[in-house]
Amino acid sequence: MLALKKSEATAAEKLRYIKLAFASKDYDGALSVLNEIFDAEKDPIKYRLKGYIQTEKGECADAVKNITEFLNKAEKERHLASDWGMLGRAYACIKDDANKKLNDSLSIINMDIAIEKGDSTFDYNGAIINNYKLAKNWPKVAERLEKYISTSKKGGNATDYYNLADAYMRSRNFIKADTVYSKAIELYKDTWMFPYIQKARAKQYALGSTVDSTFSAAPLYEKYITVSTDAMKADTKNAKYFSEAYGYLGYKALLVEKNPAKATEYMNFALKYDPTNTKAQQVLQSINGGTTPPAGGTTPPNNNSPNGGAQPKN
Repeated sequence: MLALKKSEATAAEKLRYIKLAFASKDYDGALSVLNEIFDAEKDPIKYRLKGYIQTEKGECADAVKNITEFLNKAEKERHLASDWGMLGRAYACIKDDANKKLNDSLSIINMDIAIEKGDSTFDYNGAIINNYKLAKNWPKVAERLEKYISTSKKGGNATDYYNLADAYMRSRNFIKADTVYSKAIELYKDTWMFPYIQKARAKQYALGSTVDSTFSAAPLYEKYITVSTDAMKADTKNAKYFSEAYGYLGYKALLVEKNPAKATEYMNFALKYDPTNTKAQQVLQSINGGTTPPAGGTTPPNNNSPNGGAQPKN
């Protein structure tokens, strides 16, 4: 805790101390001194300081009251962009299930005001996106990410575009997801291969009930297999993705290329990576029995739904 001779310090000195203690994240120390002078202090800044400290300490309902009190009592010239930002953060962390929807809405409104006023002291956009993610409002997540990428001075990076594509995927806007995954793939420069799998899935989901007789996702699965390193192929968390890729290519070999030997090879690889791949088992049985599986069975496995799931980094 910063040194302060309380018996000798003036109210102004204590206010300066509180600001310094807050800046150094000594919230308990700052609050202790603030409480000593709170009743006697006439400057409404005491409400701002207390609200800011309470937000950081997770005392969020009280923080909302105090920051709102400051905004009501202080001249507008003294208002800072961070006042709305901190107010938004306080609304976001109130633990009140009955009023969560309202508090979340007020949180976003106030953080957006802080963004508009130019406050760069906190990642408000990221906080808003996380809010929408927790609510599983994926169209809103996509909307915020689009806005962030379009207004960012540096433009979006690979992770930004991947997250945007993922939001489109979970929103079931598969055509947009397909397009944005391409940008993520370009920016990752093959340092992370999973976006190839997701783009391949987006292409298939976009078809709906239409049978893709051309197997348009094949180049993506082929790229995933050929570019992945031995270490990636040996990593068990990637096994189901290699199984998915080989299984899809096995279907293509059988139904388009009319090459049962090649299809058998691919399906055996699919089962090597995932012995529970029932589609690969069924195709091998049909080949051995001299029958042809239905062409409509080429969609990704049920455990890889567009709702998302495990997305391991290589």
